[in-house]
Amino acid sequence: MNVEAGKKKKIFLICPVREVTDTEKEAIAQYVAALKKDGHSVYWPLTDTNQDDSVGLRICQDNRAAIIAADEIHIWWNGKSQGSIFDFGMAFGLNKKIVLVNYDEVPATPYKSFNNVLREIGTTKETLTPLEKFKLAALSTEEVTDDQVEGLFLEFEAGSEEELLEVIEIVEIYRPVLWQKLQKEHRERMGK
Repeated sequence: MNVEAGKKKKIFLICPVREVTDTEKEAIAQYVAALKKDGHSVYWPLTDTNQDDSVGLRICQDNRAAIIAADEIHIWWNGKSQGSIFDFGMAFGLNKKIVLVNYDEVPATPYKSFNNVLREIGTTKETLTPLEKFKLAALSTEEVTDDQVEGLFLEFEAGSEEELLEVIEIVEIYRPVLWQKLQKEHRERMGK
């Protein structure tokens, strides 16, 4: 999740609220749940900002206050949300640390664009620990196959028991069909 090990943070999540598919909304909810499970405080505008505002100004003011109070800004970018662009501008102006959550789903463009800016300044997967990379892959609903998650999982089998238990829990919750397959293969390798 690209947070320092053991350090609990206040995170503001910039993401679409209105221009969002059900699949994206579920993936974002899983991401928020994983951050909270790790002990972080997450401000998610969908649930934490009163969206009943006919003008939108109070929503912007509420989000600004939460962005100011946050340690980090995480962005789930789909390129459709005007509110995300506005909130990103505030976070950028406040010089907040920005983490692009769905980096692999934000294509680079051959011209200047918000996609390119986010890919440039958002913390990329290359800076993540192997466990953080695994969490992001397992929680991703698009473009990350069970085979890819399985490959990452197998890297942890020989690692520390603590990390392996965390990886097992993630797969069991977010990829249940894959979890059943991995359990069976593990039993066969162990001769059980």
